[in-house]
Amino acid sequence: MTDSRPADAAAEARRLYDRIRLASLASILVLLACTTGEPYLGVPQEFLTAFIFRCQDLLVVPAFVAVLLVVRPGLRSTGAMLDRPWWSSGWAIAVLTLLIVLICWTGHHIVFGGYDLSRDEQMANFDAAIYRSGEAVQPIPIWWRPYADALNQLYIQPVGDHEAWVSNYLPVNAMARAAFGVVGLVDLTGPAFVGLGLLCLWSIAGRLWPEDPIARVVAPLFYLGSSQIVTAGMTAYAMNAHIGLNLLWLALFLRGGRAGHGGAMLVGLLATGIHQPLFHPLFVLPFFFMLATQRRWLTLTAYSAAYIAIGAFWAAWPVWISAHGTLPIPRGAAPVGVGYIDRVLTVIGIHARTVVLMAMNLLRFVTWQHLLLLPLAMLGTVVGWRKDAVARGLALGLLLPLVTVSFLVPYQGHGWGYRYLHGVIGNACLLATGGLLWLRARGLDMARPMAWTSLASVSIMLPVHLVMAHRQAEPFRALDRAIAASPADIVIVDDTEAPFARDLVINRPDLSNRPIRLLARFTDVSALPRLCSKGSIGFVDWPRLSHIDAMFGITEPRKSTPHQQAIERAAAQAGCRIVH
Repeated sequence: MTDSRPADAAAEARRLYDRIRLASLASILVLLACTTGEPYLGVPQEFLTAFIFRCQDLLVVPAFVAVLLVVRPGLRSTGAMLDRPWWSSGWAIAVLTLLIVLICWTGHHIVFGGYDLSRDEQMANFDAAIYRSGEAVQPIPIWWRPYADALNQLYIQPVGDHEAWVSNYLPVNAMARAAFGVVGLVDLTGPAFVGLGLLCLWSIAGRLWPEDPIARVVAPLFYLGSSQIVTAGMTAYAMNAHIGLNLLWLALFLRGGRAGHGGAMLVGLLATGIHQPLFHPLFVLPFFFMLATQRRWLTLTAYSAAYIAIGAFWAAWPVWISAHGTLPIPRGAAPVGVGYIDRVLTVIGIHARTVVLMAMNLLRFVTWQHLLLLPLAMLGTVVGWRKDAVARGLALGLLLPLVTVSFLVPYQGHGWGYRYLHGVIGNACLLATGGLLWLRARGLDMARPMAWTSLASVSIMLPVHLVMAHRQAEPFRALDRAIAASPADIVIVDDTEAPFARDLVINRPDLSNRPIRLLARFTDVSALPRLCSKGSIGFVDWPRLSHIDAMFGITEPRKSTPHQQAIERAAAQAGCRIVH
């Protein structure tokens, strides 16, 4: 008599996967329904979230819906390509790591033209230049201090009465860029962190599933099939460091022993100070819960003490930076205080528009990942939640930052994918790997669906996303290059005339760049005669900003703002040498 248990197990597993598949589809449809509240966003700058949702993410949602409708596991076959041992070998992952590093490195110049689109990216390189000089802050020349606001103080830590400047971000990402910059390879920093994340993910998969080598094939495929990982890897975003160091931390934590846990604590010091101090602790907190449930009190005590010290160190960092000044901070220069606790208390809360923003953010996150990541990660969470402490920690690691940012910063601004979940994409890759292996253990074949969806993610979805990223960045890059090529000594940008035109005003920390760039909104008309004593003046107003407006769908002709017109008249009346 034939044993029917394997067939029953396969049928049961297929039914569960079908339920998960339909739940994933329902989740996407519910999120789409929530985005119909877009008119209620209420804050003008948040139009960017709606713009990229309409012009980018909605275009690719059908591909993910189609995969959820069509892809089902079949009966397990033997000799599938992904089962071949060499795919999981050290040589294979070394080649893939080198390849992804090179792709991200060259993509920075091909896709983005070497341009840092967002203020976050600009500040990373701004700070790197300061740290490379061996200083913690860069003094602002006395002559320029009255114009400090016009030089662009967005995300700048107050230091005395505009005596010096550095960003208000924590320094580890910028310090890493400074280190690479010493040998002239600053643009290799992000790709190197992406490569580190891939190697660590491969190592973790082998440790979690030592009996099944295919884990070391599948987990990297989810990672490499993420357009968010690859596109962000072409930028200076600190999120590259988050994914790399988080996965390094997890690899060391799972290794255990003095070397593993000691190394994880050292990595924790760096990972907490990458950019903002909240993301890494939210990643590790579920694993502290795991230690508690396993009654590993000594290890938990050691980690708790280490992270209390780490938290205190980085909480003191911005206060120490501001203490480099000798004069009181001017009123209004630090409206929410200089420390992180002050900043958090001013933004915490949830609003009616949060649901709309987070729905768009989550859809963006899903549609910038591997085509099968969502259903298999959900399956891995469901089957691993009760019995697998690591799976539970990975799932909570995804949930905690999602809840936290909903209360603190539902608006992400620029970002390729949803960058506030970037540091936990590795969690999703591992959960999805667990889901696939669970199906495989019950005799179901996901090798073929995994192979062709991986191919589609890399050869179709990634190029589509890269084209989207290029088109969004190109108007800014072109105008930035035009400003840099201007023969003027000072250029005043009409920064309220086009979305994010303020980000065009980026100067070197030592103000050695020419032309010096100033924000029109913070340039006093009465200052023009003095400014003209420093050299020729150029202006960037609406005709030159129209390409940015057009990219955002703003096509009606406009004039320069009244303040910009007043500045231009004052320059002419003062006899300034004006460069057109």
